[in-house]
Amino acid sequence: MSVALRKPNLDPYETPADESASAQDEVVEYDDGLLAIAGPIMLGCYVLLFSIAAFTFMSSGGALFAVVISTFFAVVFFAIPYIFFRIRSGHDERWRKDPDTARTPLVDTWTGSLRRWEAVVQIVSIPLAIVMGFALLAIRWSTL
Repeated sequence: MSVALRKPNLDPYETPADESASAQDEVVEYDDGLLAIAGPIMLGCYVLLFSIAAFTFMSSGGALFAVVISTFFAVVFFAIPYIFFRIRSGHDERWRKDPDTARTPLVDTWTGSLRRWEAVVQIVSIPLAIVMGFALLAIRWSTL
């Protein structure tokens, strides 16, 4: 009895010969709704961070200038992905916004399935930690 062994496909960009081109085109991506929840929370954290920074460094012109420059970079940080998402939703036929998918209790991530609230906590934990840390530092700097 002989067994035919296939040579493993080492090129990740090469598609197998038995997979048709039409099967590749049928890939559909659904909006999971995480960004609609986590985006405003992250934006609020950064607004709070820069408000605290502006209030803390109001008496120093150089430091306040650095806060203004950092605020500009934060606006760019949020504006570019927002523009890309708008372009994608308008032009990419594979991207679908499905309200049922956005309400499912489990979401798929690169590391596996998570409950929706767990994924939101992972997304917003860093901005929340930065705001809390900077607020504590601002309290310390103001008491010196």
